[in-house]
Amino acid sequence: MTYLPDDLHVKMDRLSMANALETRSSMLDTALVEYVASLPSHLKIHCTRMKSVLRLAGRDVLPPALSNCKKHGFGVPIGSWFRYQLRGYVEDTLLSPQAHLRVYCNQEFIRTLFREHVEGVRQH
Repeated sequence: MTYLPDDLHVKMDRLSMANALETRSSMLDTALVEYVASLPSHLKIHCTRMKSVLRLAGRDVLPPALSNCKKHGFGVPIGSWFRYQLRGYVEDTLLSPQAHLRVYCNQEFIRTLFREHVEGVRQH
């Protein structure tokens, strides 16, 4: 009810506009959504496995590795960015003597979290 329209669609819209791209969400075609909504539940969920109809529809065109894989999100590699490309930005924003957030944060705790993250001890 909220994740798709208030998060994913907003992100896709902003990123595509920022790069002068026209995008479409093919699985949100009104006729397709209405058709799938009319299908009985047993065709959409099979033994707790979601998207049965979609998997069945794509079985002849998708490799088994794709059609049988588990659902997963589209994560942003922020952990890697904080270790490499954005490391200086994080240090400047959170750890520098000029950081405005210093008055609101426990600097030693933030420094420990960041060190553990950068060294690969933990994914913070």
